[in-house]
Amino acid sequence: MEFRLLGPVEVWAAGSPLCTGQPRQRAVLAALSVDAGRVVPWHVLADRVWGAAPPHDCRAALRAHVTRVRRVLERGAAGVPWSAPIAYRCGGYLLDVDRQRVDVHRFRHLLARSRVPDYADEQRLGFLREAVTLWRGEPLAGVSGQWAERVRRTWCGEHVDAIVAWARAELRVGDPSAVVGPVSDAVDDNPLVEPLTAVLMRALAAMGRVVDALQLYAATRRHLTDELGADPGAELVAAHRAVLRGEDPGDAASNRIVAQSGGAALWSLQSQTDRGGAVSSWHRRNRPTTPTERLATRSCETSSSSGCCTARRCGSCSRHSPSDWA
Repeated sequence: MEFRLLGPVEVWAAGSPLCTGQPRQRAVLAALSVDAGRVVPWHVLADRVWGAAPPHDCRAALRAHVTRVRRVLERGAAGVPWSAPIAYRCGGYLLDVDRQRVDVHRFRHLLARSRVPDYADEQRLGFLREAVTLWRGEPLAGVSGQWAERVRRTWCGEHVDAIVAWARAELRVGDPSAVVGPVSDAVDDNPLVEPLTAVLMRALAAMGRVVDALQLYAATRRHLTDELGADPGAELVAAHRAVLRGEDPGDAASNRIVAQSGGAALWSLQSQTDRGGAVSSWHRRNRPTTPTERLATRSCETSSSSGCCTARRCGSCSRHSPSDWA
């Protein structure tokens, strides 16, 4: 049995999806799956499902939803010796399942393995490829509420980190063509996350598209100045310098600054934009043909009703601790 949260909330058994019921039941399933193998206190579970607007008899309503979810899992586990997929223990509920059967935990496990220096480049690349393919769209799709939104933002940040790490690994083994399409899409969704632009520039240059890489840098620089009044960061400047010098994009020396910056640096500018509402939306149905044209298009697209950004953005939430983000 597999629990999928990196997209629509789903449970798969014997190669087929189970019917998980109404949205509240999917919310309960997601809230338990995030802490698979651990007891979730009932009041924490209720807060994840209803937030600040719980029903009158919250505990009874929660018990009813948990019972329905348990029945779904028991039907899916028919013939498997699994007597209590969800158990009540110590004032909370436990989803008794191996965490590796939950895609987000599998994703994090693969990322951790990719960072182990004892593995060869090809092995690390294999871990990263598997990790990024676990994503099927917006995480926790169909689950509403403040808790889901906080978790979604955090996971999207981890996803971008994974895309950058995967793209660098592809460049190290000499396959820039695999990078350009997916990373261009990620840049569209996260226009101010400079490591994404930097690795896309390196991939374009490796394919002989040096002019496109330099134009992308120029457009990104203008975008940063116009939206945030900021200059490109050290990593983007290093990528620009590497393209001008014709450096090998897979060279460890040319990427040293990336390793020093760490994943948290990905969100320094993006979180500023989240607070200021500065990034303009980009509509996929009118998709420009090159990364530079895509970036130029974003600068003039705003919400017709409010004049503010309508793009889906990912960044860390400054109001909550990591424990709130699962």
